[in-house]
Order: sequence, then structure tokens, then C-alpha cells
Amino acid sequence: MPVTEITQAMAVGSGGEESCALLRDGKVLCWGFNDYAGLGNGTTKASSTPTAVIGITSATALSLADSHVCVHLFNGTIQCAGRNDQAQLAIGSTLTGITPAPVLGLSDVFAVAAGFGSSGAVLG
Repeated sequence: MPVTEITQAMAVGSGGEESCALLRDGKVLCWGFNDYAGLGNGTTKASSTPTAVIGITSATALSLADSHVCVHLFNGTIQCAGRNDQAQLAIGSTLTGITPAPVLGLSDVFAVAAGFGSSGAVLG
């Protein structure tokens, strides 16, 4: 079944409980279960329709895993949101990230990958 709200997708990704699309204009839309705020929309409420990841307007890539999403931005940084019980968001705490936060200490990033309980980056 097509996701009719998305017409300009450059890439899509799926994690444990959420799916996201990277749009041509650099925005990211996500939908799914969202129990750990993996949609990055400021809530933990599930969404059956795509919802914007708050504050993301210049994404070039995305990666999803077990209830968290990481987005590579045009400026070479990464922001992540969602489940963070194992510090997989690298935001300086283990609090759930209900909106995207910058990954600490990374710049000049070439690629991002999210995994079960972890995330990683390739530096340029």
C-alpha cells in the first residue's frame, strides 16, 4: 500500500518499530509505534501517517534501528532521537531523545549507521 503523503522521497529506512523517508528538500518524515520516541516528533504517541522529525531540514541520509533514528545533515553533523537506554544516541546522557539532538563530538561525518543498542559514523 503506498504512503500517499510522501511524493518526493530520496531514501527510506525501517527500524525495529518505525519507518522514515528522507525527502528531496532535506526533511525527514517518520511513522510507526514510537514507544521510545523513535519518530523524533516530540511525543511517544504512535502515528500511522508520516510525521515530521522536529528541526530536520537539511538531511542527506538516515539510519534507523531499535526504536531510534539518526540523521546525517548537510553540514556534516548527525542528530539522533529515540531510545537511548544504552547511550546509543551519543547525546551525553541515557535519557530518551523525544526530539533530535546533536551527536556530541562529531563533525565532518561522511555516513551514519544505527544498530541495536548502538550507532556509528564514518568520518570524512
